[in-house]
Amino acid sequence: MNQQETWIESGKQIGKSISFTKNEEPYRQSVAIQKHQNEYYVYFFEVPEAKMMLDEDAEEESLKSFSEIHEALEYLSQITHIPFADFAPFKGQKAFKLQTD
Repeated sequence: MNQQETWIESGKQIGKSISFTKNEEPYRQSVAIQKHQNEYYVYFFEVPEAKMMLDEDAEEESLKSFSEIHEALEYLSQITHIPFADFAPFKGQKAFKLQTD
């Protein structure tokens, strides 16, 4: 088990936020994963930087759950080019908040 998987299994929310260029336009992307009550939650957010504060319809945002970590990691590899090895616990504000019972 690598460090990222250890953090996930302990319930920490880990991920990464990056800026990148897509179609010659700067974008912002945040991706995160967290285990909660035996489910693995994967969060994805992407928006053109020019529209971050202006247009909620311009953003792409999703939160999906998986029962197995390998399913969550496979999904992550499909939605982002950020290497999983670069994921780390968020400092301060988390990427997403789960409803707790």
